[in-house]
Amino acid sequence: MHIQGPDEGGREPGTVTGILFRHPDPVAACAEIRRRGGVVTSEPRVVELPHTKFVLGVVADPDGNEFIITNRSD
Repeated sequence: MHIQGPDEGGREPGTVTGILFRHPDPVAACAEIRRRGGVVTSEPRVVELPHTKFVLGVVADPDGNEFIITNRSD
């Protein structure tokens, strides 16, 4: 589950599901979702935290609920 941090951009209540999908290549996954008519709400980006580095992007379902796609393994 992803808990929105105080430094993250604000979103309307109920739109961030907190559900993460792990994929070895989030960039390719988001591109495929877009190719099939889906919505990418946050382009995949590299996130660097102490002791870890990963990629994450955010996609939305037709109702606007958002899901994270990431290759983070820890």
